[in-house]
Parts: sequence; C-alpha cells; structure tokens
Amino acid sequence: MDPSKNQRIAHGVAWELKARYSTTDLNDPNLPNPNYGGKANIFSFGFNWYPNQNIKIQMEYNITDHDDHATSKGKFNGNDDFSMLQVRFQASL
Repeated sequence: MDPSKNQRIAHGVAWELKARYSTTDLNDPNLPNPNYGGKANIFSFGFNWYPNQNIKIQMEYNITDHDDHATSKGKFNGNDDFSMLQVRFQASL
C-alpha cells in the first residue's frame, strides 16, 4: 500500500480498521453416536498502520468464547474463554 496515493491519508500515513467474527461448531447431536467436540465464537478487532510504503504495523485483539464441550478430550476445562493481543511489524525492502 502506498500511503501517498491512498484516500485514507493523515499526514502521509494510512490506517485500516478491521473487525471480524468467526465461529466453529463441532457439536453434532444428530449422529447415531452424538459428537460434542465443542463450539468457539471469536471476535477480533484491530488496525493496520502504514507509516510509509515499506512498513506495516498490525495490532489485533481477539476474544474467544468456548462452550462447555470444548475440552480437547478432557485436557482443558469446558467454557474456558480467553483473550489475546497480537502485534506484528512488517518491513519490505
């Protein structure tokens, strides 16, 4: 991305705001032998910052919500929810 040619310019830099929702459902009670593998809902919010055309800085915050069946065959407690913050720095030559 070239901030000098982008419409989201603020003093020579470009910003992107991002949000995402995803879900994984491994529960299937309709099988002859019901399978309860767990369900996870993930909410992600973040931004990308391009201070110039060679540098990109990303930050993202994730909130993960597991149901009671998401135990990884007893390795974890069910309904074990967590959050995480991710930061990435990328430079190109």
